[in-house]
Amino acid sequence: VYDNPTDLTAKSWTVMRFSEVEENGKLEWLIRKDGCMHCADPGCLIACPAEGAIIQYAIGIVDFQSEHCIGCGSCIAGCPFK
Repeated sequence: VYDNPTDLTAKSWTVMRFSEVEENGKLEWLIRKDGCMHCADPGCLIACPAEGAIIQYAIGIVDFQSEHCIGCGSCIAGCPFK
């Protein structure tokens, strides 16, 4: 049995999802990556109460610093793509 992973959480920032399609009598899998979209105005950064746990670099990359994370999950609640 193959199952898609659970949704993004405070402990899983990237997941691989798949769907099965039948084309010309053959079963095929469509696989896509689901993860941080590096928003220009990141909701996760705004929602996070732990200073330094989520940072945004000048070039736009949003990064997670696990050593500063308190595990509250507010980042996921603030993510518009959750």
